[in-house]
Amino acid sequence: MQLKHHFSSGYRVSVPTDVKFDISSEFDDIAKYATHDQATFQLADYAQTARFVNKLEGDGIRGYDISGPTLEDVFLRLAEEVKADMQDTSVTTLQAGVSPKDMDGLPLSDVSSLEDKDL
Repeated sequence: MQLKHHFSSGYRVSVPTDVKFDISSEFDDIAKYATHDQATFQLADYAQTARFVNKLEGDGIRGYDISGPTLEDVFLRLAEEVKADMQDTSVTTLQAGVSPKDMDGLPLSDVSSLEDKDL
């Protein structure tokens, strides 16, 4: 549950396209995706979803579906974060003039010290 809470991409509420209702200005910033038979609204969190559903029910709309974050959503978002972190690290590494191969925490080898030991 902690992963879903921290890394979820929110909730989706789907309403049939033949149902007409007025979305209040409170929900102007939410993403909306439409297909031939339904409109899907992407809501940020549980609280916003509850307000949206209360609005639907207040307008007499009962034919809606709610889907929460799936584990797939959570892991995809986590993978995106890790990828972004790795890209940030690569940029910082290149700016600092350090090779990503040198990022293993081990001291860089010095060829001259190997030559001094006749290796």
